[in-house]
Amino acid sequence: MTDLQSTLAQYEADAERIRGKIEELKLRLRTEKSIEATGRIRRSISTLREEYYELLDSIRRMRRYLEPKTELWKPGEPLKKQDARYEKFCRRCGRPFTTNYKLQAYCSDECRNAGKSKEYKVRTCKNCGKEFVASHARQVYCDALCRSRYCARAYQQRKKGLRNDE
Repeated sequence: MTDLQSTLAQYEADAERIRGKIEELKLRLRTEKSIEATGRIRRSISTLREEYYELLDSIRRMRRYLEPKTELWKPGEPLKKQDARYEKFCRRCGRPFTTNYKLQAYCSDECRNAGKSKEYKVRTCKNCGKEFVASHARQVYCDALCRSRYCARAYQQRKKGLRNDE
């Protein structure tokens, strides 16, 4: 047993001892009637807790230090990819692929670049019914004039509907 392991064992024993003292003081606190005595007991519990948490932190750090270090990569070896955990279908071409990354949506750089390019569909204007190529993804009217005409007509219909309800 190394010095660090014996120190760790000593810290663990000390932590258990302090925890036992805290429990004893909690029991005494329940039965104590005097206000002065309860104040002293509470202060003792508080200082013991601080000491206990410091010991736990030291124990945690020592355990981490003593854990065997695993070498993921040695110089001269090719890098190994982790086991793929996600089975997905490419958003662009539809082929199945496996990945380590939850948010990956494309099977390759080629598909990713092509999938993110701005290729907008031919759409039908919501107002006049004319076909047009959208200049951005959310465009639904062929031009600003059509949009304003549609909005004005929709406003008039809403206004008319409110009058009929009254």
